[in-house]
Amino acid sequence: CWEAEEELRLDAQGPDSPFAHRRLVERLGGRCRHPCFEAPRDFGILGEAAEHHIHDVVVVKKALSAVEVAQVHQAAKHPSAAKRIRYFIVPPFSARLERPLRESAPAVFERILSLVEWADALLWHALPPVAFPEAEYIVYEAPPDAAVGPHLDEDSAVTVVVMLSHSSEFAGGSNRFFGSGGKPREERLDFGDALLFRGEHLEHWVEPVTAGRRTILQLEVCRR
Repeated sequence: CWEAEEELRLDAQGPDSPFAHRRLVERLGGRCRHPCFEAPRDFGILGEAAEHHIHDVVVVKKALSAVEVAQVHQAAKHPSAAKRIRYFIVPPFSARLERPLRESAPAVFERILSLVEWADALLWHALPPVAFPEAEYIVYEAPPDAAVGPHLDEDSAVTVVVMLSHSSEFAGGSNRFFGSGGKPREERLDFGDALLFRGEHLEHWVEPVTAGRRTILQLEVCRR
């Protein structure tokens, strides 16, 4: 559904910049050239009583299989991922993953992008003609409690979060969202589940992980 216009785009900051190695992709006239992703069999929408869908969240159950999740974990060990490991206070570990996914698990990468296009066509029609998918492998591990406070994903037309851990492997760590009404909504993902939402418009955060290890794949389809 998505085709590369350039294989790599390197920022002026150099190849080790956290913004380097972005793949430039182009939607072909707003349509898929081939139907590479069918509508998921099991999905739901966390919506609001509003005519627009800007604050809706799409929840896809079992978006990735156990084999595909294992491929994502393996991609995080790729040498090109290690070069972009960055440490934060919360979360404690993050690695850029778009290039490793393209090289070691291209079918998984394309599947996620196709899922983005499906959800966008269903609700938002927000994807720009040219976009930059930025993928991160993020680990939240306790102790200490790991969390991310309320924020927006700048320039992300659509954000995807895929759960790579089983719910039995950690405590806490639910995804929360504000909407137009200001009342938080909560969703707790299980292994292989995915969330899709308008990252640049919907304020969201992760509740503290109080025990265990919570690992996700996050992909932001950025405008620049």
